[in-house]
Amino acid sequence: MAFKDKEQVMAITASLFIAFILWLYVMGEKNPVQTKVIQNIEVNLTNIENIEESNLALLPNQSFTVDLTVTGRALDVFNVKPEDFRIEADMGGYLKKGDNNIPIEVKSAPKGVQVVNKNGYTYVKVKLDQLVEKSVSINISITGNTKAGYGYVQPVIRPTEALVSGAAAYVNSVASAFGQIDLNSSETDITSSIPIKALDNEGKVVQNITIEPKYIDVFIPIKPSKTVPVIVKTKGSLAKNKILKYAKPKLNTIMILGDTNLLNKINAISTIEFDLSDIKESATKDVPLSIPKGIETYAGTKSINVDFAVENKVENTINIPITFENKNDNYNYNTEKDYVTITIEGAESRINEINQNDISAFIDLKDLSEGTYQLPIKLQLPSDVEIKSQSFEKISVSVQKK
Repeated sequence: MAFKDKEQVMAITASLFIAFILWLYVMGEKNPVQTKVIQNIEVNLTNIENIEESNLALLPNQSFTVDLTVTGRALDVFNVKPEDFRIEADMGGYLKKGDNNIPIEVKSAPKGVQVVNKNGYTYVKVKLDQLVEKSVSINISITGNTKAGYGYVQPVIRPTEALVSGAAAYVNSVASAFGQIDLNSSETDITSSIPIKALDNEGKVVQNITIEPKYIDVFIPIKPSKTVPVIVKTKGSLAKNKILKYAKPKLNTIMILGDTNLLNKINAISTIEFDLSDIKESATKDVPLSIPKGIETYAGTKSINVDFAVENKVENTINIPITFENKNDNYNYNTEKDYVTITIEGAESRINEINQNDISAFIDLKDLSEGTYQLPIKLQLPSDVEIKSQSFEKISVSVQKK
């Protein structure tokens, strides 16, 4: 059985050998003509400067290749590869926005084969867009921190605008240019040249454009710093039926920078006086800061937002019991009235909250001997309301020994 299997293997091997010899004979002696399609042959674009001269731009992400049909002897055709060809497409002719069918020219091909153009000229499709340019502002992002006790003022950048050019589809999406610089715990001025990128409205980098300049110069002054409270100053008045409930800065404190001797003399930064007659209702206003000479603010802040709460001014009349303070247990005290009537005014929301428990009326009996006295009524009430009227300010008190 083993002998029979060995004979079969030898027979198959001999058959394959004979077939190979016959193929070599046919290819070597006969070498018939064959046709073959060579795919994905790279096309080189020439005279591309004409694209820009025509106010057009080459759109990115395009692959310029063609398929060619070649004919020749079998051995020659069998060995042909795409990289054996040199093919060009001349961009020097008429061009337009959109798809352009550019005729190709076979500059060189492998020996022994011929390119067959069954359908006449072969083209490569080139997509072009309008060439545009525009200027955009340059912004920088500052990361990191200065050394403790120091801060930075408004950076100086040069230039302040960048020129973006390229295909309209990409340039039109550019909203600004952006660069980034780190403070690196610095205590001295920073001078640096940083690269910039084009950004769209969502803050994403726009590719496939040209931006000039590619780098900008940045100067960041670093100075000793101090944090102080912000005080809002006002002038003028609201309408008679309105009241200012509060004026609160969005930022309660601000970092100021300058010479240490100057910083030591400053305990607060105030706004310029805001004219209350300019508002009729609650509003948030941008109010300039009053910055002393020789002092700068963190990041060059010149103003702050201030919340002005305006409410209707209302009144309320309340009867307040009169109490005695500093009584002497050896005496009896009598008054002609037990309460005083007062009218208070203030912001509607506050007045509606107040009752007689929030206000006290008293007379001071300290060191009084027997007799009758006209004593002032002292009132204590919340600081955010005012007394408009009072039924009487003094009261007769009779002091008698028990």
